[in-house]
Amino acid sequence: MDLKRFAKDYKEYSLDHGWTIILHKEYELYRSKENYTVLDQEDDLLMKLHLENSDLVHFQKAAWNLNYKINAVNKTITVLNEPEEFEE
Repeated sequence: MDLKRFAKDYKEYSLDHGWTIILHKEYELYRSKENYTVLDQEDDLLMKLHLENSDLVHFQKAAWNLNYKINAVNKTITVLNEPEEFEE
């Protein structure tokens, strides 16, 4: 992974209980209380999760091709998926 491109193309969001999520800037994060939904650039669901407390993340739904990492030590969820590029 190109770290310069990663830093330029990805955004970091603060979540409840000290958690953070990092995802591509073209993706959208929606919140309803302690529930979070991430949509891709076509408004397709990438993931739906619930932060039950500071120690527990419950993934309620995820896209079949979701590529992510969880760092429990620093409470960070990183979504590694990138938007699909379509040729016109």
